[in-house]
Amino acid sequence: MKDITHILCIWSKPAAGRVKLDVDGSVGQGHSGFGGIIWDEMGSNVLAYTGYNTNDSVVYQELLAIKEGLQACKMMNYAQVEVASDSLRVVQAIKRMEEPLWFCMNVLESIFHLVPAFDYVESIFHLV
Repeated sequence: MKDITHILCIWSKPAAGRVKLDVDGSVGQGHSGFGGIIWDEMGSNVLAYTGYNTNDSVVYQELLAIKEGLQACKMMNYAQVEVASDSLRVVQAIKRMEEPLWFCMNVLESIFHLVPAFDYVESIFHLV
């Protein structure tokens, strides 16, 4: 019998004056996609979105989720955004701590071009 390990996971709402963008990417047999939820400082859902394409890299999907979410935050005039991802590679690429996969560069560059539109953007790695 396997030992069961329990991990306490706690979601936290964004700090006052900020929104939180929770994102995820997924790759399965024959389908790939991404999605995200934008939460306000009260912890209420402001917007949820999804998308799909044929790229079979979960890193690519996660980056697309961030790009689309930041575009939505910009359109809704949010100035301060906390971005939460369960992909350490993605967060490190955004923080320029890791070289991204070559086929992810165009999406990453789009994210870099979006960031100056905000007063504050923080990328957070969290385990789910």
